[in-house]
Amino acid sequence: MNRIETKIVIMITNRLADAKDSNAKTEMIEELSENLYQRYLDLAAEGIPEEEALAKAMESLGDVEELLAYLKEEELEENTREDYQEDYQEEEFREEKSSSSFKDDLENGIEEIVKAAFSTAKVAVDCARDVAKEVSDQIKEKYPDGVFTGFSPKRGKKVDCTAIPSEYANSLEIRLTNGSIDITCTDEEDSFIEISGDTEEIETMLKEDGVLSISQGNTATAAYFFMRGMRRSDIEVRLPKKLWDRIWVSTVNGDIQLCGEPDGELHAETKSGDIEVEGRYGRCELFSVSGDVEFKGESREINCSSTSGDVCLHLTKLPEKARGNSISGDCDIKISSEEGFHISYRTVSGKFMTNLPLAGTLGEKQGNAVYGETVCGELQLSTVSGDIEVCGIE
Repeated sequence: MNRIETKIVIMITNRLADAKDSNAKTEMIEELSENLYQRYLDLAAEGIPEEEALAKAMESLGDVEELLAYLKEEELEENTREDYQEDYQEEEFREEKSSSSFKDDLENGIEEIVKAAFSTAKVAVDCARDVAKEVSDQIKEKYPDGVFTGFSPKRGKKVDCTAIPSEYANSLEIRLTNGSIDITCTDEEDSFIEISGDTEEIETMLKEDGVLSISQGNTATAAYFFMRGMRRSDIEVRLPKKLWDRIWVSTVNGDIQLCGEPDGELHAETKSGDIEVEGRYGRCELFSVSGDVEFKGESREINCSSTSGDVCLHLTKLPEKARGNSISGDCDIKISSEEGFHISYRTVSGKFMTNLPLAGTLGEKQGNAVYGETVCGELQLSTVSGDIEVCGIE
């Protein structure tokens, strides 16, 4: 640990001095220190002097009182668990001792206890049945058409959308920890990028290289709670019609949806969520760990993968290369049958299906084949425990 890192750890430890020492506190100090040190490095890379960069990094710590309140709750929960464990162990000891001392007496009286319990239960059931019938009759009399209760789901706090001039932006980068992302590329040639939804704790920055960066957690405190799933920001982004060089989108816990024709490169990934993309792109990469991946449109090259979800490609135009891969899901491709292509596929415990007149080695588990007289594209499909299906569309 270098000098600056040590300073940051000491300053955060001092700010959290009112909290009792615990594993949760140690973990919090380590994570916040790492976050703020990275911010310091970013500021120093911009040429900001050391002391000023350190001060600015510490300013982005956020609400310390919120952190102290969280640690207090953790302390109370831990004390409750410890008290419960002690009481449980003490009660268990007493029961064991009592069982040993009075075993004979309990065995002699068990028949009387059971009889008394059954008698009491019967009285209670009869009483409850009479009360329930009386209440039911009263409700039917007062509300002959039935009683209906409305349900209003709890929603995150919404703020006014943010409008950013698009003339200096050529690429988009979105990084969320806990939240879904919905991007729409419109046909309108206006001059603003609109960001709406739960934007209260979203940080937006237009970098010198023309990349519009949108990230979650404008303070280290917010980032700490987002990482633990205690906060969530679902956002919608509206992009005006123009050529976007690159769109890079990621979230740890959330869905990703994108619709439009930005023409440039697209990279989208989520660990826990589905990905749905529609439109036209130059090169497309879509990755999900525990969700489905669906693409509809055209791309020069496309690579889609899911660990425990299905992969579905609806290709309106034959790409130069398309890859679809899943571990425990199906892999389906619907493709234009106007152009010829080469296909290779493999499945371990599934089967292969197609409605196209393919020529080559076609097995139920793996194969190598071509469609059409002239090969213009290549398809590679694989799955471990799913089926593979290739269908033609006119």
